[in-house]
Amino acid sequence: MLSNAHITDVNETNLRQVIESSMQVPVVFFFHSAQSPQCQELGAILEKVAADYAGMMILARVNCDTEQMIASQFGLRAVPTTYLFHQGQPVDGFEGPQNEEAVRNFLAKFLPSESEIKTGQAIELILSLIHISEPTRQAEISYAVFCLKKKKTKYS
Repeated sequence: MLSNAHITDVNETNLRQVIESSMQVPVVFFFHSAQSPQCQELGAILEKVAADYAGMMILARVNCDTEQMIASQFGLRAVPTTYLFHQGQPVDGFEGPQNEEAVRNFLAKFLPSESEIKTGQAIELILSLIHISEPTRQAEISYAVFCLKKKKTKYS
């Protein structure tokens, strides 16, 4: 069942499709149990982070109470357990509860930084304005390019 574009509930029917999604964006598999308060806490953190990175990652929730076959395929020893898949392969993970800062640090190795996100947004804005010839729009384009150049020299 798809909750929204960046969070999906995994079952045996869609498991392969979810893993294949990691060819485009990182997929964070979250193995949990509804019986565990630690799972509920970590789930809320992962959902918040997934919303912040919407479009740049997928949170794939696996309920180990109902999807025991999937849990056994992954060789789980405990819940909560989190694996990050990239290019169809597991590349990292952790067991046990984590705070939001630890989750963000874990994901920082695989996801763009806040400045990279803002740069991408600026580029999208520039591209959306390029075909507009109004003087006001041309000024907006020039300003956006100026900001990008300033950022580049500031950090270069």
